[in-house]
Parts: sequence; C-alpha cells; structure tokens
Amino acid sequence: MFSLPKRFHFLDVLRGLAALTVVCFHWNHFWIGVMGRENMAPRSWTPFYRELFVFYDYGAFGVDFFFTLSGFVFFWKYSQSIARKEITAREFFILRLSRLYPLHLLTLVVVGILQYFYLQQYSSYFIYPLNDFYHFFLNSIFANMSGFERGPSFNGPTWSISIEMQLYVLFFCLCFFGAMKAKYMILIALVGAGLSLPPLMSFHGAGLWSFFVGGLVFYGYRWTVEKGEWKFLFKTSLFILPVLVVLVVAEIHSNYFFTFLNKYFGDSLPWDQLKHGPGLTAYILRKMVVTGVLFPVIIFTFALADTRPNTIGPRVSFIGNLSYSSYLLHFPLQMAFVLLFGNDLLLYSLPATFLMFFLVLVILSLASYNYFETPVQNVIRRKFLK
Repeated sequence: MFSLPKRFHFLDVLRGLAALTVVCFHWNHFWIGVMGRENMAPRSWTPFYRELFVFYDYGAFGVDFFFTLSGFVFFWKYSQSIARKEITAREFFILRLSRLYPLHLLTLVVVGILQYFYLQQYSSYFIYPLNDFYHFFLNSIFANMSGFERGPSFNGPTWSISIEMQLYVLFFCLCFFGAMKAKYMILIALVGAGLSLPPLMSFHGAGLWSFFVGGLVFYGYRWTVEKGEWKFLFKTSLFILPVLVVLVVAEIHSNYFFTFLNKYFGDSLPWDQLKHGPGLTAYILRKMVVTGVLFPVIIFTFALADTRPNTIGPRVSFIGNLSYSSYLLHFPLQMAFVLLFGNDLLLYSLPATFLMFFLVLVILSLASYNYFETPVQNVIRRKFLK
C-alpha cells in the first residue's frame, strides 16, 4: 500500500542550496551600500562571475523556488491532517512560529543594532533605510510585506518570510474548508501569475503562483507513486531535467530566444523591451518559464529520487539545515563585514573575500540551527503543544 515518505531528504538539500543562491545574488549589497543603486560596479569586479553568472543575475529566483518547495512540502505534510481536523489552527501556527520566529526576532534586533553603528560610521543606513520603531513593530509581527510598510526595512530579505506567513493563513483556510482540489489550486495559481506580471509586478502574486504550483507538483507526485508509475517517470525526468537546465542557462547566457523574437517579430511585438534587447519583459518571461516549468520538474525529480530505497539522501540532508539561518543571517553578516573591514569595493571583488564570507556564513548557520533554533523550537513546542 502506498504511504508518503516521512521526509524528503533531497528536497532538504535543494532548500539549502537555493538559500545560498539568494546569498550569491545579494553580493551586490556591497556595491549598492557604497555606490548606490544607480552606480553599480561592473560585473567583471564580481568574484567568480563567469562561473556563477546565473546566480548573480537570477539568484532572486531562489525565493520563488522557496515558495514552490514550500507549497509541495506543506501539501505533503499538512493538507490531509488539516482537512481531517487532526490539527487545529492553534497547533499549526505554533508549529510554524516556533520554527520561524526565534531567529527572525534575534536577527531583527541584531540588524537594528548594526544599523545604529553603521549610521554612526557612514552617516547613512546600509541598503534598507526605514529602521524606525514603526517598521520594527511591523517586522516583529511578520507584517513588513503586508501593505502597511512604507518601504524595505531592517533585515530586508525577510520580506519573503512575511509573504510566506500570509500564504500559510490562506493554505490553512483552504484545507480546513475542503477547498484544496486541484481546480481551485490552478485558479489561485493563475490569479497569482496575473498579479505578478506588469503592470502590477506583485510579490504576493509571485508567492501565490509559486506556492500553489508547488502544491500541484505534490498532487502529481502522489498520483504518480499511487499508480506505480514513478520508476518510469523518474527515469524520464532524469533525462528531461539536464536538457532543460542546459537550455535555460544557454538562453540566459546568449539570449537566443529573444534574438529570434526581435529578428522575426520585433516590429509587431507590443513590448518595447524586446525591441531593445532583453529587459523587463524578457526577465518576466524567463521567470515564468523557470518557475512554471524548470522548478516543478526539479522538485518532482528529486521527490521521486527520495522515493527510491537506500539513497544517500539521509547523509546529505543536513545541508537543508542551513537554509533558513543562512537566509536570515547573510544580511547582518554583510553589515558586520563592512563595519569590521571597511567599504573598499576592491576587497569585495576578491575571490578570497567571497570564500571567507560563505565559510563564515555556513558555520554560523549550522551553529544557529543546532544550538539556537532547534533548542528554542523544542522548548516552545513542549510548552504550548501536547
């Protein structure tokens, strides 16, 4: 009889790696903090740019991958339990807050302290300017991306955590009231896709799209395993996935697709950006392909890999333990680097600085998970859950 895995080890690995791609993308914080957004340093200054150009240019997609992966994991882990009323709203949100809130609050306070010292030294804030009591309060209740904010503030990358919390509320309500059928999920995902496109360009829309695409991927995975087709589809996806990755990376590097559009349809296209080379429209179209095709195939393939017995998944799943901590710690660590070592851009162009930063970040992240996040989480759950 079919039973769902107790843990998806390879998805844990993907989560950890996705967090590091976002950190790579945010390496430009060092340039922005010194030169401003209008005077970015040339790409040739960026460490390992030739090898990591996809992550430097498109690492922001890592957040969309988080949303997609969250959708898969939450529909796997909670949807049936909530629908059967085996888990209450109180229990569900205690489980989530005990995991997310301790480190969120700690890094919020640390960033506030570091911003004070940065202001004293450089007469401005580092990257995110709104570091007042009002935005501290919004951040403290995960409302820093709720519509009440006046702009980015404090530990800026946590905007995605704010959206994730709002997605949890919607997810719980849909499951509780039995509205988790595939047709509803497709509708919500399409609404999210529409909101994420110009002119709205809504981050909430992008979250809706990716989260419910992830839920649909889980439904496809469950059907595949229940029908006994997973071995054939796993072999097929092992062929499709590398080809898809190569095509996407090659297109990003060489702009084949947009060169073709410009050459044959340039005069009839309504998007000015396409007539002048890849711009905003190109970025959005790529994002829809990556989040709507590539990411689902990656998650589906690695979920099937976890279905196989005797894999190396349990031995490498610890990589996932650094995902949340590295995501929340990398911005305050960047501030600490600038305060300790100065803001000379040549320093942050050195491969040695890049490697040292990531080494320190990984060590801090694993230490945070093992010696802070997990112990505090266990204390909260023992106190407030049966």
